[in-house]
Order: sequence, then structure tokens, then C-alpha cells
Amino acid sequence: MKKFASLCFYFLAVIIFSQNTIAQDSSVYNKNRVFDPNFLSRGGTEFRSADGAPGPKYWQNSADYSIQATMDEKDTTLKGNVTINYTNNSPDQLNYLWLQLDQNLFNPSSRGAATTLVSGDRFDVKGYTKGGYHIRAASVPYKGKIYKIDPVITDTRMQLRLLFAVKPNGDKISITVNYFFSIPQYGADRMGRLYTKNGVIYQLAQWYPRMCVYDDVEGWNT
Repeated sequence: MKKFASLCFYFLAVIIFSQNTIAQDSSVYNKNRVFDPNFLSRGGTEFRSADGAPGPKYWQNSADYSIQATMDEKDTTLKGNVTINYTNNSPDQLNYLWLQLDQNLFNPSSRGAATTLVSGDRFDVKGYTKGGYHIRAASVPYKGKIYKIDPVITDTRMQLRLLFAVKPNGDKISITVNYFFSIPQYGADRMGRLYTKNGVIYQLAQWYPRMCVYDDVEGWNT
């Protein structure tokens, strides 16, 4: 009986070893490619060199912010009005703009909340029911008139679809966004409130809608 068991074990080991050998032989992975000097290389353009350095026609779009904001300690709410003067230095025509709404991380329906453990974490991502931006209005001036824009909001991103195009090579646009949000108690590492015997300490970061980066590599970085 022992001899039979030993024989079965021997044949089983041979089968497993053979399958592993076949799997290894059929792999298309080539470990030498990791050390190939051309690995994940990118050709240079007139905007940036292959090593990432600025090229002869390098450009960056710019955004200047003018913000009026108040904080209501009674209901721990921050209310703000931000005007963004945006310059399109790219060679591309922009028919819409993307903004980051970082505070929407604390909205219970956010992707951040969806990826948080059921038991929660040390932030308010999952358990803070009042979190997230409330966009009261978004508007742009055009030919002497102020036009309201209905923003398209997806998680922590907001798209403003314009009534006119922002032309390339230095055209400018002014955007005004009126907003408010409730300050989470625990928030994140740079956002929240701490109750002490001497009063409440507030730490506020990512507290206003801000422009997404637009570049020649990815376009809008959302």
C-alpha cells in the first residue's frame, strides 16, 4: 500500500512539473526588455524633447484666480465666489473647459467612497453625508453679456461647455463659479477641523474649484 501511495505521489509530481515547464516555455515575457535602452521611449516633438525638456515651441496654459470666500463656524460651511482668468496658450481650440472639484471626494456617492472599506477609514470619505461641492452658478462674459453655463459634473470633475471657442495661441476667457461646501470633521490630511478646549482649529486645502491641466501629452488631465 505504501509502495502504491509513493508511486502515485511520484506520478503526480511529474505531471505538475511538466505543466509548469510547458507554461514557462509558452510565456512571451522577455526579461531582457526591461534593460532595453529604448524601453517605453517617446519621440521628441517641437513642443518637448524626447527626454521631457521644453522644446522650441513649448507652451503652458495659465490660470489666475480671484477668490472671495467666507467661513461660517456655526454650520462649518465655506462659501466662495471664484473668478478664473484662463489663457489658452496651446495651438488647439478649446470648446469646453475642465475643472477639479476636490471636495467631491467627500460626497457619499464618490469613487473614493466606493473604494473605501465597509468598516470605513480614518477620513470622512465614507461616513460624511453632507460632503461635496454645491455649485450655485457658473458663468462667462461674452460680447458684453454674462452667460450662465450649466456645468456637467462627474465625481470630482466639472466640465463647462462653452457658447464660443477659446482660440489658440493666447486667447483668454473669464469664468466665475459660485459655490459652497460643508467642511468635514476628519477630512483628509490637509482638510478638516479639530475641536480643542480653546476652540476649533480649521485646516483647509483644495477649497476652491481649480482648472485641470491641459498639455500636449494628454490634452485635458482630468
